Amino acid sequence: MASPVDFVGFSRFPRRSPVRTVARMTGAQAGCFVAECFWPDVTEADLAALDQRLRAVAAELGSAQPFRYLGSILMREDDVVLCQFEGAAAAVRDAAERAGVPFERIVETLLTTAGGPCPSLAADA
Repeated sequence: MASPVDFVGFSRFPRRSPVRTVARMTGAQAGCFVAECFWPDVTEADLAALDQRLRAVAAELGSAQPFRYLGSILMREDDVVLCQFEGAAAAVRDAAERAGVPFERIVETLLTTAGGPCPSLAADA
């Protein structure tokens, strides 16, 4: 049996080229996104109003631009709100703009929950 010292500095496993196991979502594919908002003095009433506006935009757009608003996270000490979405990047941006979400940027994310990764819109069909 080899001693632990035999394994220091090199691997006994053959080297391989890195292989991507997850493809980047582009175009109309559904993904998870966060709209980062710097929102000084935001209140719970502001977030409730934002929720209402996003529900109205979702109803207005219907299946033409499917997206789902998953909720938001308020970090009071930093005056930051993270609005979580699912859908195609263009649909999420359009919905956020129509609803007046005061975002600085929208970035693709991986959202994990107790039930697993962010669900896909296709699962609802």
